[in-house]
Amino acid sequence: MEIIRHGEDEVYEAACSGCVESLNALIEKDPHILIKLALTTETETPLHISALLGHLEFTKTLLTRIPKLAKALNSFRRTPLHLASAGGHKEIVQALLSAYPEACLCRDEKGRIPLHYAAMRGEVEVLKELTRANHDSVYLTVDNGLKETVLHLCVKHNQLECLKFLVQLVRDEGEFLNSKAGSDAGMTILQLAWMRGQIQTVRYLLSFVVIRAEATAVNGMSSIMSDVLEINNENDRVPPPPPPAAAEPSPNRSAKKKKGAKGWKKKLTKCFKYPKQWLEDSRAMLMVVATVISTMTFQAVISPPGGVWQENNTNSSYCHENECIAGTAVLGYANPDYFLLFIKFNTISFLASVSVTLLLVSGYAFHNRIGKWLLSMAMCVTLTFMALAYLRVLYLVVPEANRDSVISISHACFYLWIVLLVIFSSVMNTIRFLIWMVKKLRTAYVRSKSCLQKIIRSRSFSRNASIDSEENAAAGV
Repeated sequence: MEIIRHGEDEVYEAACSGCVESLNALIEKDPHILIKLALTTETETPLHISALLGHLEFTKTLLTRIPKLAKALNSFRRTPLHLASAGGHKEIVQALLSAYPEACLCRDEKGRIPLHYAAMRGEVEVLKELTRANHDSVYLTVDNGLKETVLHLCVKHNQLECLKFLVQLVRDEGEFLNSKAGSDAGMTILQLAWMRGQIQTVRYLLSFVVIRAEATAVNGMSSIMSDVLEINNENDRVPPPPPPAAAEPSPNRSAKKKKGAKGWKKKLTKCFKYPKQWLEDSRAMLMVVATVISTMTFQAVISPPGGVWQENNTNSSYCHENECIAGTAVLGYANPDYFLLFIKFNTISFLASVSVTLLLVSGYAFHNRIGKWLLSMAMCVTLTFMALAYLRVLYLVVPEANRDSVISISHACFYLWIVLLVIFSSVMNTIRFLIWMVKKLRTAYVRSKSCLQKIIRSRSFSRNASIDSEENAAAGV
């Protein structure tokens, strides 16, 4: 038994080095050594090792002696073809497919076939051999519950060349190209590439009509991608060299003033121009902010500052002649005026934040300027009254000894913030909205005026025609 074990070790050593002469010598000593080894091994066979390390002649010798080794599975249920495909050994893949073509459909313990490993490693030549042997292997998904296709694996491992080769094979299969994989609802290969920031991959996938049409049908995703790609293309362009300086007469002072006036006018117009797709790009952020503010304002009512009475109380100095009811706010009795202001400000902030969430969920704000203006105003109201509620609570909880200094500092910061909010948010958005409304009304007025003029002209023409006919009739009489 020790002699057999020693012979097996020598076969594995020959497989690691790829020495065919050593293998032939061992077979001459024991013609049945490979058969014994194939029956007794529990892990890799020598063919697994030679296929992984890329020893072509050694692999061919083993396959000539015992072709059934191409069917052997290691401890991870992988065939030699799995290892050769992952290693990118094209000639060995050809030899293994000749011996056992069905190996290209065998799954390992992770549910992957050799094609998947070749795509993950970026081995395009191996992919050509595997798809030539069995074209249907392209459509096999990873058997791990996520339903990942080989295209998803190419995107996950950023193998663009492999993706291009495979997409060309199935370019007419729109359902397969737009199939979703992953947990929950899953993602298409275009969404996955977009999420991973693979701009070149996204640009390539959008060149196919079936992929672009599917992306356009999902919340206009294709247009957003196209805009980002266009911006990326502009950033990638190399600016042309400046033209050689020509001897030109220096402009006079009036020309400089005119040019400067045009420049300021252009900057001012750009400042008040409504930004494109700012809402679509900030939708997720606005949703998170609105949700957080709603939670904060709701929690402030459930757990008000100062706590609540744990039981009915009539002995406290806060209660005066009335009974302090259990579950009501303590500060509502201690300082009712400021506490009432806090409740009003907090409630307005809560309702405004809920309105922001409603506008975002409904999608109404994404289609017209009115919705965008309402959304920006609701967000400004939310932030303003949240700040006011904070100041009221600050006055309620700060001790009287430190109240004056803290309140004065908070008031100064709040007024500064109000000025910034009015200048850069409320007023700016309102001016943009009014400019848009004026343009719309002017266009409608011009159209109605032109229509009215046409009506007047047609009526005057018909009236003149009737007068002429009457005169002609009278002359005839």
